[in-house]
Amino acid sequence: MVLAAMRRPLVEAFDLYEVETVAAPIHCTTEDLPEVMGAMRPRATVMMGHAHVYNSPRHTKALEAIRERWTTARGSSHAGFTGPVAVSVLAHRAMPASWPKRRMGDPDTAVPDADNIGKLVMDALAGVAYADDAQVVLLVAAKAPRFGGRDWYEVEVTYLAKRTLL
Repeated sequence: MVLAAMRRPLVEAFDLYEVETVAAPIHCTTEDLPEVMGAMRPRATVMMGHAHVYNSPRHTKALEAIRERWTTARGSSHAGFTGPVAVSVLAHRAMPASWPKRRMGDPDTAVPDADNIGKLVMDALAGVAYADDAQVVLLVAAKAPRFGGRDWYEVEVTYLAKRTLL
């Protein structure tokens, strides 16, 4: 509901309409995805005089875990969709045990940044929820206030179409 309220005015401003919205919660409960994370910068090293660029193993595991959880929840029936797409992500992070109870509900101002969270989810869903992340014309990424004792992503993928005048 919150994601739809944030997304709809932007979709209308681009003269698009929502064809279908698919949503799934992605829980962070295992070693491959222990917490809400954002996209990490690629790493670089020099091997035998040549630069070698690679992703962190932690980043790769998170991509695979998000992709697997989405496929389990929603399948990959839209993997071939080539039209415009809006991706909405709301990250819920647990309140640290060290915080006093009076801080419950405080805004989440710690790392990772909301845009990096959105980038990680967008990259993970490419080829599963849509053909390529270049199709994403709208990304709504937000961090919910700190509550509860577990981390999870609330993800919605909205398939869009251009309004036509008759």
